Amino acid sequence: LPLIAIVSIYSLYKIIKGNYWWCVLLAFAISLGISSHLSSLSLLFLVIIVWIKNKLPIFKKPILISVGIFFISQLPILFFELRHNFSQTQALLKFLTGEHGGISATRILDNLALLPKVFSRLLYTFGDHDFAREHTYGLVEIIQRDSRIPPIMLLLSITLLLFLGYLVYTNKKNHAIKLHGILISVTIVSLIFYGLLFMGGIFEFYLAIIFPSLFIGTAFILDFLWTKYKFAKPIISVFLAIFLLANISAILTSYHSYGFSRKLEIINWVKEQVGQEPYELHSIGVDHKYEGYRFLFERFYKASVKSYVDPQLAWLYQEPVESSPQLMVVITSGETFYKKEIEEEKAQFSPYKIYAAQFGEISVMIISNANRLKTIASDTDR
Repeated sequence: LPLIAIVSIYSLYKIIKGNYWWCVLLAFAISLGISSHLSSLSLLFLVIIVWIKNKLPIFKKPILISVGIFFISQLPILFFELRHNFSQTQALLKFLTGEHGGISATRILDNLALLPKVFSRLLYTFGDHDFAREHTYGLVEIIQRDSRIPPIMLLLSITLLLFLGYLVYTNKKNHAIKLHGILISVTIVSLIFYGLLFMGGIFEFYLAIIFPSLFIGTAFILDFLWTKYKFAKPIISVFLAIFLLANISAILTSYHSYGFSRKLEIINWVKEQVGQEPYELHSIGVDHKYEGYRFLFERFYKASVKSYVDPQLAWLYQEPVESSPQLMVVITSGETFYKKEIEEEKAQFSPYKIYAAQFGEISVMIISNANRLKTIASDTDR
């Protein structure tokens, strides 16, 4: 998405300068962006605003070709709406008629607060640099992650954003920085509207479309201060040195407690213990329950006869299986906040353990599924 944003803004810049064949690249970029994530609709809104503001023509050959490319690329969304009884359209209509969503000051403020938090974490990611903790959908982990941002960093981010808004507003000639400023504003307004419309959570990667704009905007501010104030030069030099050294250190010390290499270790260990025997796959956890284990086991070992994702995804890869195999692989994530719930579920499988191993935060058991089912059947008969 950041690369798509850069291509789109540069294409718009060239279009404003009069080269309309850049519309074709712009159409492809926005189409790809919307197909990747709907937060890229901000780019479409940016195009509409720029077109109206600059009174750009419509009925020119490259523009009409680009419009055709864009609409053809959106046909899958139309088919999705037809297939799912216009679910997205109905959500919009319910919001507009007051049946769903509605204006919520709290939700608006929460969504607005996301921008300085994300900007702060772009400048530097505080914490132990565990990717699993930093890029997460778990509410508890998000709260813990955001709590690690120092207040001074949030204040710096808010100051930079306000100053950038001032420079964008007062600078009449720099089309490029205006495009970045408009994109940031449109993206924030769009996400607020999305949060009110669908009543869903808004995650920081939804703002990925404006990551380049935030960095370019920061560079624009530093260039402005460097040029206008002599005393700012040593301060900016120190700031940039700290920024570079701190982020290089963060990159070098980063890791992923639920990363691919760790999962591959688990798969190889299970392969050694289970061999060619059929097995059932189960995962215990909350935020890290669905870590793609079923696909990885099939890709690097062999598919499980049954798995914990079958109720949702079995229709994609196999017919439902009624009988259970003799063995079960139980993978348990180490989530401290949900430790009690996880341990309670794990205790249901521990008595039937044959093999066990620990891989960082992840524990793995191979149990006798046959004995477990016998016990369940016996308890049911009682």
